[in-house]
Amino acid sequence: MPAMGATATPLGDEHGFRLTEWRLPPSTSTGWHVHELPYTVVPLTDGLMRIETPDGWIDFPIEIGKSTRLNSSHVSESRMPSSA
Repeated sequence: MPAMGATATPLGDEHGFRLTEWRLPPSTSTGWHVHELPYTVVPLTDGLMRIETPDGWIDFPIEIGKSTRLNSSHVSESRMPSSA
């Protein structure tokens, strides 16, 4: 797994939702973590993410604005090339 290096910026909690901005530079990861609330990703860039869940690894392309629901326990990795 790439070195951690992702940063999280809490943006607020409201009506059972928590909004957090995650920034994952190329070849970084979030480290293993658990979300207390349902979790949806809305990418602000196109790319490739790799998610480790308790059930194994999932590789999937991400598209600007296309939301994806994830398991509440996971590691997220950026698989973007360094030049992206």
